[in-house]
Amino acid sequence: MNLDYKDYELQAEIRWGSSDAYKEYKEQSKGRCVADNDKIQHDMMLIFSEFAALDCAPDDEAAQKLVAKLQQFITENYYHCTDEILAGLGKIYAVEGGFKKNINSFVGEGTADFASKAIENFTK
Repeated sequence: MNLDYKDYELQAEIRWGSSDAYKEYKEQSKGRCVADNDKIQHDMMLIFSEFAALDCAPDDEAAQKLVAKLQQFITENYYHCTDEILAGLGKIYAVEGGFKKNINSFVGEGTADFASKAIENFTK
């Protein structure tokens, strides 16, 4: 992946450092080593690879189940990922250069946009 984990963390702290979700993330990530963070990040990208493998519309049941899986993964590894937070992440995945670029370069062009649309449908 092109954007270093520390870059993601810095961006998150700047944007959401005072939020409850960020405080939960900091607490949940205490004691994680670089290898732990790398594995979590890799496992999240594997979920995006599942989005890339889908041959359906973003509002299809298979895509919606995968969004639920992503939301659960984020909750288990970072912070409680509410529908509101997930909707915000979906927008970031589609428009933010580093996030979009990394998702697409890891699993295929168009994946970030597809996942974003699926998330938008899920969180309506």
